Amino acid sequence: MSSWSDFEGYQGTIRFPVKGHQGKTVLRTYPFYSSHRGGARVAIRDTTAPFMAFLVRTFPSEFNRALGSAGWWLQQEIKNTVYDEDPPGENWPELSEIQQQRVLDDAKGHFRQPATHAYGQLVKAVGYRRDKRLMRVRVGWLSPAAARRAWSLQRGFSTRVTDKMRRFFGAAGLPIPAEDTIESPPRDLITPVYEGTRDEIFERIEQKISYYLGKSSRAFALR
Repeated sequence: MSSWSDFEGYQGTIRFPVKGHQGKTVLRTYPFYSSHRGGARVAIRDTTAPFMAFLVRTFPSEFNRALGSAGWWLQQEIKNTVYDEDPPGENWPELSEIQQQRVLDDAKGHFRQPATHAYGQLVKAVGYRRDKRLMRVRVGWLSPAAARRAWSLQRGFSTRVTDKMRRFFGAAGLPIPAEDTIESPPRDLITPVYEGTRDEIFERIEQKISYYLGKSSRAFALR
């Protein structure tokens, strides 16, 4: 059996609070995947963000906390973008009737509810991981299957139309595809969201550092 780390993009594990039995909140461990193909990384370099690099050197603890907050915010922006189907600078095609009704999934024996957006349940598998030692945060996926599926959706893919699928289409009263493949066009997500919000991410990091420093100063003054 393959281990989590056998898959490309594996970055370690993260722990998320989830509702357990009897409504109690428990911490659950997930594998985390993020690579240049399907994730985003927020890191600071002197040459590209000199003031931010100054904050890293001067307030490392506050900066790390701010990075975690930025990772959470970026994760939420990605999820909202999936629901809105409107990434910055992108023009996603609308779902076809076949995609909305998950006809291909049904043909493969995977019966599911009608789809409202291209990424389906993958939106629940978006996560983030902060690396305190390296002072960076990554946004990616919570399983190898989710990472692979997200990569396929972002680059686009083809589905071969088998004889079984043709029979299924005919039995369902749907037009039988004339072509040998059904094309799913690219729907880029992570990169356009990151590029479109990068300035705001840095602003949020600065604001959080200021907030944490102010909070520490007030706590010190009360001693």
